[in-house]
Amino acid sequence: MVTKSSLITITIIIFICVSTLFGCSRDVSHTNEVNDEYTDSSNGTVIANIEFQVATEDTETFDDGIMPWIDLAEIEKELQSLKNPDDILFKNDTAYLVIDYPVNIPAKFEVHSANKQGFTRAELVKIVGNTYQTIYSEEEETAKTKTVPLEERKGLINRNETDGKYGIWGHDLSDLALSEIQVVKKADGKIYLYLNIES
Repeated sequence: MVTKSSLITITIIIFICVSTLFGCSRDVSHTNEVNDEYTDSSNGTVIANIEFQVATEDTETFDDGIMPWIDLAEIEKELQSLKNPDDILFKNDTAYLVIDYPVNIPAKFEVHSANKQGFTRAELVKIVGNTYQTIYSEEEETAKTKTVPLEERKGLINRNETDGKYGIWGHDLSDLALSEIQVVKKADGKIYLYLNIES
């Protein structure tokens, strides 16, 4: 016989599973502020979709020996095996990097290429990795609710939501990987970079 408390428990378990599934979405639109012009990747012209390939010895997981993403916590290591690191991917030397996952408060950062000819694949990897490291560091410094250490977490081991400058939720930096950058030119001519972050 199913009791009322059993039904409540089952409902809670289903809610947690659904929340976890959608919380790990790999879409680039992870923001509560979709009305902000800069968070809308559809408002503009896509001029490039940049993908990343990293050589790996893990042929059990990757048959072709190519990993299609960059682990954001391992930028320096990943750069050593990045395919076509010096290719210039678009010719502007200034762009706006949009970070909207996993944060409650999206942010944009003006970024510059050291090369006037444009951004290279390796340069973009460094910029994205360094920006995420800065965001996680600033979040910890400004949050009243601190990150629960991994070894102290119970049940789901996802990172707890914190209340700092960005409101990071759900994932530690070590959970995140960059698989694609969509380069969008807005009506004002500015270039925006939208990230596809795997988690």
